[in-house]
Amino acid sequence: MAAEYVDDNQYSGDSSSVTMTKPTGTAEGDQLLAFFYLEGTGNDPTLAGWTEQGTGVDHEGGHLTCLKKTAGASEPSSYNFSFDSSGQYLTGITAYDPAGGGDITVEEIEFFEGGGSATSLEWSSGESNQLGGSAGDTLVTWGGTIYVSKSFTPEGGFTERHDSGGVHLADEEDISGANSDIQHTWSGGAESFGIGLVLRETVTVEVDQDGYRIYEDDDDPSGTPTARAAEDTIPTNVPVGEGSQVRIQLDATGDPDTNAYKATWNYDGDATTLEEDIAT
Repeated sequence: MAAEYVDDNQYSGDSSSVTMTKPTGTAEGDQLLAFFYLEGTGNDPTLAGWTEQGTGVDHEGGHLTCLKKTAGASEPSSYNFSFDSSGQYLTGITAYDPAGGGDITVEEIEFFEGGGSATSLEWSSGESNQLGGSAGDTLVTWGGTIYVSKSFTPEGGFTERHDSGGVHLADEEDISGANSDIQHTWSGGAESFGIGLVLRETVTVEVDQDGYRIYEDDDDPSGTPTARAAEDTIPTNVPVGEGSQVRIQLDATGDPDTNAYKATWNYDGDATTLEEDIAT
């Protein structure tokens, strides 16, 4: 399973704060993402309970950042973010559901800036802002054109979630493998900005038994497992995707190729805990 889009809201204005309405359908455990383009290089949004994921500065002095929060059992109907200084802003809030019942993490965040002749938002192979990801991840891109409204055409495979007022939100859920290029286009040049994320859903597999190691292989469950941890009591986060599998191997020597006893846990979209008594 992968992180799945729930809903979003987008805003623009000129102030020292913005109030954003909670996306419709947000439930406990969903990942809330707040995106910001703010005038001023040192202009940061703040709100208790939200964690900054990264920042970028475009060449016009605008400030880009993304904050996240895991929705609790009782969320407010809206969120008021304060800025360090007053100025023009473009912002958005969106919610993603961990459809497999796990947790959503931000594995990568990359920024894009485009000059006045730019005709696309790009996260390209070989560039410093390339978004990678792996099978089962969800790619999310938010951005737009500054002070002018353009209609976007999303990259193939992406679903357009918002395209109005110069702000664009698109995603590709449950990708089949590492991404190479993303290019959302529009006609006519414009100053532009963008934030790209790789979202990954994980489940926690807890095994309370001494003297073994956990191995996990997403892409080829029948292949040789790779080491994930080496502790007496091992909690580990395992990416959730098609074919996700954990192998528990009694292995005092640390050699993954020994013929010690193995137990296997296959993610079925529901269970998140394995308790396995391993005997020599």
